[in-house]
Amino acid sequence: MTFGTEKLVNMAGALMIMVFGLFFSYMGDTLKRTRLALETFFETELNDCQITNIIEGKYPGKGYYELFKTDCSNEYFPILLDKKSDSEDYDRFKEGLIVNKQANSVNLTLKGADYTIELIIRHPSDEDDRFFSMKFVFIFFGIVLLIMAFVPNSFFEQEQNQK
Repeated sequence: MTFGTEKLVNMAGALMIMVFGLFFSYMGDTLKRTRLALETFFETELNDCQITNIIEGKYPGKGYYELFKTDCSNEYFPILLDKKSDSEDYDRFKEGLIVNKQANSVNLTLKGADYTIELIIRHPSDEDDRFFSMKFVFIFFGIVLLIMAFVPNSFFEQEQNQK
C-alpha cells in the first residue's frame, strides 16, 4: 500500500468533503425548535397549574405533537414524553387537569378529579439528532477513505492519463 500524489490528492478531497459534511450535519439541526421548547419546559416549575389550552404543533419532518398552556404561564409547553412512554399517555393531557412539575426535572404529575398520573417528559438532550447524522457521514467517508487507501496507485494514474 503506497500513496502516490494523485491518490493523496483524491484522498484529501474526500477528507475535505467529509469535514464539510460533518459541519453541515451539525448545523442542519432539524429538532432545534422542539429541543429549545423542551429546555424551557424542563427548566420551568409548575405548582398546581391548570391546563387551559391544548394546541397542535408540527414536528420536524413528518407528524404532529401537542403543546399545552397553563394558567401559571403564558408559554406553551410541548407534550413530548420519554421514549419509553406508551402512546396512550399522550392522550392523558386534557384541559382542566392540574399539572405539577419541579424545575429541572423530567417527572410530571397530572391530577384529575379522581386520579393522579405520573409521567416522564423527554429530556432535551434526547431531542437531538445531529450526532446520528454526523456518525453516518463519518462512517460513510471513513469507509470511502479506507477503500481509497487500498486501491492501487495505478487506478488514480489511469484516471489522470485519460483526461
